[in-house]
Amino acid sequence: MRQDAKDAVAALEPYGGGRGAGLWRLHRLNIIDKHQTIFTAASRISAIDAVRHWARTIPQLKPLADHGYVLIPKLEDVVPLQVGSLVFESLIREPDENLQFAFDVAFFEPDAVYGEPVLEVVKNFADVVQTILNDFAPLL
Repeated sequence: MRQDAKDAVAALEPYGGGRGAGLWRLHRLNIIDKHQTIFTAASRISAIDAVRHWARTIPQLKPLADHGYVLIPKLEDVVPLQVGSLVFESLIREPDENLQFAFDVAFFEPDAVYGEPVLEVVKNFADVVQTILNDFAPLL
């Protein structure tokens, strides 16, 4: 391999925490897929219509609810949903038949992409690969 190509690969920093962490993550999923069972994917909650729910008893929240504000869980609070998982708990005890939830299918591989939506990850991987192809074209 020519030295300019070696330098270009090194400049990518294709390791966890490097500028090329996206390439490293793609590599990690590739290894997992070949040497283990298929990587873990599961449902995760991405939004809860909680503001509208709370506005039923807290009138000051109604303007936010009318503008479509929702509760979005922090990534560290996102876990794979399982049968019996508690997804929302409220102090308002009357049932809210209109309460809505949004779900994503997400990767749950701790060594590569934990809790991230599959569609976002795949798009990111495609962008990473396209950028590398464009950057390396002069070296071919």
